[in-house]
Amino acid sequence: MRFWNFRDDMDKDGLVTTLDIEGELVVEEDWWTPDGAVSARDFRKRLMQCGDVIVRINSPGGDVLAGAEIYSALREHAQNGHDVTVHITALAASAASVVAMAGNTVLMSPAAYMMIHNPWSIGMGNADDLRQLADQLDAVAEGIIEAYRLKTGRSRSELKEMLDAETYMSAPTAIKKGFADGLLYQPKENDAQPRETSMAAAKVSARMVARLRDNAESGMQNAEMDPEKDERAEILARTLAIADAAEAML
Repeated sequence: MRFWNFRDDMDKDGLVTTLDIEGELVVEEDWWTPDGAVSARDFRKRLMQCGDVIVRINSPGGDVLAGAEIYSALREHAQNGHDVTVHITALAASAASVVAMAGNTVLMSPAAYMMIHNPWSIGMGNADDLRQLADQLDAVAEGIIEAYRLKTGRSRSELKEMLDAETYMSAPTAIKKGFADGLLYQPKENDAQPRETSMAAAKVSARMVARLRDNAESGMQNAEMDPEKDERAEILARTLAIADAAEAML
């Protein structure tokens, strides 16, 4: 089962294409083997059919080359004039965090996390073989750092320290450090305004009803001295009834 999937949905703004990246970025038989060249081409062909795309990530990472291929394809898509928005819903770690850097905009769930670290591998052989593997890992790390640098604007030395420390970041920390641009699921300004307006209106209305009631009750007491007290009392009684009805609606 592949770790990426495109789907087209309809929302209030029309057709929306979402690329789901879930689970481990693995070296599948249909990705990097001879058959894998077909799969990589299929991924790029499908992406080329898209306009703006939302990339939804929940992944612990995996194969760095698979992550690099997806990152590169998404960056090319963005440079061709399409908006690439990344949504990190739970975790973008290791190679998946590199994929996240492809977004024009990166948004994280308040409960999501990002983790970055140095690439690692398992090797065997003599000392020369292992030295060569170490050099290869250093080269891979340079590419990873560059992807982070382009997104965050932070220095290579600072990013290297973060990789060495295997850094976990909450959503606010990732935003502060430039790895993400904002939070998901926040109330829109236009959504919050009516509630604030209605609350203010309710306070004003309550004051008006209270004043109406006070004036009516005071008038009822003074109506006894009025030559036209019967007519005045009826008007005041109606006023009190209106105040009661208005108060019940608040």
